[in-house]
Amino acid sequence: MFVWDGVFGRVGGRYAESMVHYERAREMLRKQKVLDEHCLLDVLYCIGITMKMQGNWDGEMEMYEEAQALARKINEQAAAADTLGSIAVILNMKAQPVEAMRKLEESYKIFEGIQSQVGMAKVLDYMGDSLVLLGRYEEALGKHKEAYEILRSYGDPLGIGNALNSLGEVLMKLERYSEAEEKYRQALELFERMRMPRGEANVSLGLSKALIMTEKDEEAGRMARRAFVVYESLGVDLLPQCVALEAVSLRLRGMEGEAVEKYEEAYWLYKRFEQEEGMQKCLDAMAVESIEDN
Repeated sequence: MFVWDGVFGRVGGRYAESMVHYERAREMLRKQKVLDEHCLLDVLYCIGITMKMQGNWDGEMEMYEEAQALARKINEQAAAADTLGSIAVILNMKAQPVEAMRKLEESYKIFEGIQSQVGMAKVLDYMGDSLVLLGRYEEALGKHKEAYEILRSYGDPLGIGNALNSLGEVLMKLERYSEAEEKYRQALELFERMRMPRGEANVSLGLSKALIMTEKDEEAGRMARRAFVVYESLGVDLLPQCVALEAVSLRLRGMEGEAVEKYEEAYWLYKRFEQEEGMQKCLDAMAVESIEDN
């Protein structure tokens, strides 16, 4: 019962409430005379996912490491491989792509051994993210394309949406902006169909950047605002990026006064989330506006 309460809380964005239910479920399981290790594995994974939504990377990593050890103990190979992939995602977020690749290679071997094509595709997609961080963009594009083709053949809409978003990100790195825009639009359509606001927001943010580069400035501003609304409801630290993109959109349309206001808003948001590089970019942009006005 507590597990389902936790799931409903997480889906509804009530992460603190969700964590209470999951912790109660874990405590109850540990008090059982005969521990249901398979159920505990599910709970640990759910706690990890919820911590991810809260931005608690260290707590998420701890849950996945505990889940992975348990999965190996009870010979749940798919779960062991899956948790390795989840750990690798966190390592990528912490800018540790080399260590992430090691985890992913191990994960891929397990999925390959149990002939899980979808599992292999997920790992290929994560490998692409690691290769991007290593600056190996062409290789990354190849991994994401391979993942996309596998997931498309299996008709996995969530996997396809994530792969398309990843393709958009790499194509942006390669300065193939029109192609990136196309991939982002395809991904956005899928996330809209699945009614996944966080996925829609992530893709909208990427699409906004692509639209700036393809000179569709007004739409770029709308996409940035769309992402902002979702991120604000979740307390995600990508808020300042959205506002900064709105500022760029306004500036490119010749609306300098409104652009400066948005840069100021973005500056304080970057400061709130302790993102000094973003703060400096806003100050530089406002200085340019001031010089041009004079």
